[in-house]
Amino acid sequence: MAALLELKDFHYSYGAIHVLKGISLYVNKGETVALIGSNGAGKTTTLRAISGLIPSQGMKNHIIYDGKPIQGKSGDKITAMGISHVFEGRHVFPKLTIEENLFTGGYLIKNKKEVHETIAKVYERFPRLKERRTQLAGTLSGGEQQMLAIGRALICKPRIILFDEPSLGLAPLIVKEVFKAIKEIKAEGTTILLVEQNSKLALKTADRAYVLKNGEIALSGNCNDLLENEEVQKAYLSGK
Repeated sequence: MAALLELKDFHYSYGAIHVLKGISLYVNKGETVALIGSNGAGKTTTLRAISGLIPSQGMKNHIIYDGKPIQGKSGDKITAMGISHVFEGRHVFPKLTIEENLFTGGYLIKNKKEVHETIAKVYERFPRLKERRTQLAGTLSGGEQQMLAIGRALICKPRIILFDEPSLGLAPLIVKEVFKAIKEIKAEGTTILLVEQNSKLALKTADRAYVLKNGEIALSGNCNDLLENEEVQKAYLSGK
């Protein structure tokens, strides 16, 4: 089976700092794949490279989506191809209402009736957003902003969603609600690449995982096997 998304020997540097040192990974259609590791390992850089949010550094054909190279393409073109990104810290538009934020997720869709229909489905998934749809996003709680960020990512009906630290700063009950939504989105057929600080939660949510250490893939495999791995337990699961 051909991967929906693949990185092949991908490198990235910020100035003299070599952040990603030839990582290779793949995500098959319909899978949830987790990328775990300590702070500074290169997880967010990996997602931002896939989304076209950091400049290409001249290396071609190292990021393959649906059989085609996407490295060097602009972020809006990558979004139009079916890749959505839920950012660390949510990044909603604080001075726009919930509904206005959701409409920004459909800016590439010409059929506005389709956008309205998708927003209605988002409201079914997150009734709290519907109740407060005229409220400014900046006045929402962190959990509500995360729901909004996920809802906005769904508007363009992506084939794959990149999640960057969806539990960060959220209360445990809200984390449970957010991850329930992530599992439902996967069950509906959307592929997911998940970066998550809570390694145990990530491994219990995903099918497979990669452990990123100092910009390199240190381990990879089935999540059940990684949960039992002594090295993973010691480095990433203690206290979780």
